[in-house]
Amino acid sequence: MTKVHPTDPNTPVAIANTDKKSFSRWRIGLMFIATELVLVFIMFFVVPKACQPYVRRHITTIPKLQIDSLTASNFTLSSRPNQIFVNWNVKINLETKNSHGYLSFSNMTVSIYYHVLQAGLTDVIPFDVVPLNSTTHFDVNFSGSSGLISDSIINDINGRIAAEGTLTIDVKFEAFIKKSYKGRWTDDFLLEMDCQDMQLYFGYSEKSRAQMLNPPHKCKYVGDEAQKKFMHVCL
Repeated sequence: MTKVHPTDPNTPVAIANTDKKSFSRWRIGLMFIATELVLVFIMFFVVPKACQPYVRRHITTIPKLQIDSLTASNFTLSSRPNQIFVNWNVKINLETKNSHGYLSFSNMTVSIYYHVLQAGLTDVIPFDVVPLNSTTHFDVNFSGSSGLISDSIINDINGRIAAEGTLTIDVKFEAFIKKSYKGRWTDDFLLEMDCQDMQLYFGYSEKSRAQMLNPPHKCKYVGDEAQKKFMHVCL
């Protein structure tokens, strides 16, 4: 009678051990496949729905904006109370790529800054941009004051105008945009544009009047902070 060694691969014990190892490998592979399917489901179904309010699905390009002209009149530095008072006129050129549907611009504001000091703020009347009307021109006329400022700022502004004849300002444009297509709203987002380092030239005998140098001045898209916050998830 032949004696069977326990480690012989043909013995029942060895065959049972081989079956257990195969089952373990099969279970690990199945778990790996299940994990991959869950990740695919999250990336293609969960993340897009979570990011839906922040993804621009129908407005394919950001509108372009430039300042064609900016003039300041009745530029006054008051000492009692300390503030800047100016009559502003801003001519704006807005370009959109809108082949179908129309864009509705609302909650629009134009603000003017000297460094971090706001020297003017006004609302703009809402308007719509119809398809194929890619360029919109509009003027903004308003009077603005800075509120209370320090003596050092007044002295700084007076010194720059006297020495250089110019003053550097920034203009910010904000608008809420909605797009309508086939009778329903399909997209919306907040447009923020910064027009930085614009030079006002006080080259007249009357130093209360100035105009911008080297027009037009192109503005830079800043974006929506909420959209930026989720951009790393949605891309």
